Amino acid sequence: GIISLALDRSGDRLAAGTLDGNIRVWSVGDRGVKSPLLRSEGGRAYALAFSPDGRWLAGGGEDGQVFLFDGWDGDRAPSRILTGGNGKIGALRFDRQGQRLAAGLADGDIVVWDWRDAEIAPEILTGHTASVTSIDFSPDDSLLCSSSLGASTGRGKLKA
Repeated sequence: GIISLALDRSGDRLAAGTLDGNIRVWSVGDRGVKSPLLRSEGGRAYALAFSPDGRWLAGGGEDGQVFLFDGWDGDRAPSRILTGGNGKIGALRFDRQGQRLAAGLADGDIVVWDWRDAEIAPEILTGHTASVTSIDFSPDDSLLCSSSLGASTGRGKLKA
């Protein structure tokens, strides 16, 4: 069964994470033509997000890792893996510039990566007491809004 979905900004590609740990990407305009399977690392992809330019697909697993796929040609493993979180990822979002990627975790934390630069440590935002279920950046990318299963919402100013 399908456990996560993401539609790219153009509406041309739909990605689905499945219970067996695979990710399938469909070309919406080509009447459902699908890509080869993408293989997630660390189990199932509970959250998916396309980068704003549609080139990258991020998937969040059970172990706090985010795996990034570059392109859709062939039966592929992730091009890059981001670490820094603990526990299942329930929400993923790229900022509007495609520079940062935020992950909402089951422990209530949010991890924000400058994912293009591996030398920069991720920013950890705390405050929720239950699993983060939704996150989004403000239009200028300076704030991150979030909600959790504990019926709490949050808003945090991000480091420049």
